[in-house]
Amino acid sequence: MTYFSGFSVPFLLKLSLISISLQVPTSLQFPQENPIITDFDVSAQTRITRGDDHGSDVEWCYQNATCGETTWPSTCLTGKAQSPINFPPLEKTTCTIKNFPRTSYNSQKFSLESNGKSLVIKLLDKTKQQRIHFQWQEQNASYNFNSIHMHWGGNNSVGSEHSIDSKRFAIEMHLIHVRADFKTLPDALSFGKKNALAVLGILFEVDPNLKEKQNENLQPIVKNIHEITHSGVVKNLEEKLNLQAFMKGNHAYHYMGSLTTPSCNEAVAWLVWQKPIKISSLDLDALRTVKNTMGEPLMNNFRSTQKTNERKITLCEIKAGKVKDNVGNKPTQEELMAHSKL
Repeated sequence: MTYFSGFSVPFLLKLSLISISLQVPTSLQFPQENPIITDFDVSAQTRITRGDDHGSDVEWCYQNATCGETTWPSTCLTGKAQSPINFPPLEKTTCTIKNFPRTSYNSQKFSLESNGKSLVIKLLDKTKQQRIHFQWQEQNASYNFNSIHMHWGGNNSVGSEHSIDSKRFAIEMHLIHVRADFKTLPDALSFGKKNALAVLGILFEVDPNLKEKQNENLQPIVKNIHEITHSGVVKNLEEKLNLQAFMKGNHAYHYMGSLTTPSCNEAVAWLVWQKPIKISSLDLDALRTVKNTMGEPLMNNFRSTQKTNERKITLCEIKAGKVKDNVGNKPTQEELMAHSKL
């Protein structure tokens, strides 16, 4: 047997193989799905030029005069299809969304994240095979679920971004969806389609009669907020989150609009549920413990009402039904044909 520096050849070969195996990238040993890129991740990269002697770029914000709405990028200030808007009190439905998969909007594993501007929720148990998706025939598109974020106010009479007959609500939850013919949310926005995203809005209002009785379905979020109050903190949770319970009634307002945060891309087909969800003031108090990027209480993180500019507003009927398992995994043939012509 041959020896080198006192070690046998078989031993050295074995040691080399161990060394090679240790150098295999972790991503190859444990393949993972791509991280979820949300609309707030895109907005976080948007900077605004501060109007002072320094001329420095700063993050956008809601209330501060140096970074609030009046300083947001040009599309936010000059766009003609901006969101949110005020809805008239419609009663007659003039559009229909068939086979909407309400029962799919449940999760057993999700994350909560404070980013200094909102509370972001990601469903961690929705793999490609279990992805939440729905078809919207009038948009000639199908949409895959992306993430959730929330807006709220400093008092119980404001907080929502959209309003109905000039009435605002205490909270507005946004469920973001991306067209199935785009791999990521940034890809969808960069393509310039007016319906690149579909956002479902859910309104919450404080019911004085509830007092100490909190909304049971909101508790998986509310009771864990104390662990993620500071910006940049993420908490993974394994418990049931029943989003289906927030979709009350069968009617939703629809119009074409924009993101409500910079850079305010006019690329959203909106569906805002007409019937608000009743909550306790205690539920809202928990949200108000979340901090902004400066470590202060995050209050009134909603955008002001934008002009309708003669856009069409309709009331859609939402019909439940079963959806084929593979609809959300890839675009339909009609979508591929439409995409190729762009």
